[in-house]
Amino acid sequence: MKLINYLREWLIIFLFSLLVITVSLGIFSRFLTTTPFAWTEELSRFLFIWLAWVSASITVAKGANITFDILLSFLGRKLGYIPYIIVDIISIIYISLIIYFGYKLCINNISVLSPLLNVPMWLINLAIPIGGILMLIEQMRLLIERRGKEPC
Repeated sequence: MKLINYLREWLIIFLFSLLVITVSLGIFSRFLTTTPFAWTEELSRFLFIWLAWVSASITVAKGANITFDILLSFLGRKLGYIPYIIVDIISIIYISLIIYFGYKLCINNISVLSPLLNVPMWLINLAIPIGGILMLIEQMRLLIERRGKEPC
């Protein structure tokens, strides 16, 4: 688990750094030259997609994903951990659907290329199942940790 966290954090740092460099190049080329770099807009969009999907697993790991916090904290006093486990199970089902449909999207776009960079679109869409797998790992870890514990 520590290896996955380490690799994920370094991937996020790398993607964010590359995104800042790409956007800066686009801005400078727009203001300093008469012909701006057209590829920077497309590359920055692709980097942002990957960054969003990979970093979404950090929000799941910290328990900051979208839940019914007020309802759960109110019910938590009376029902204990049961509402939290139900939300975790629903989240696992939802994330599993994201992984499945993200995989199908990759398969459907296997021969499609991006307009400017000619990057296969399945590589861009691969961010969805990979981010989903990372989120699923974190959500299952939360479920295992919460099982049998009284909520905060």
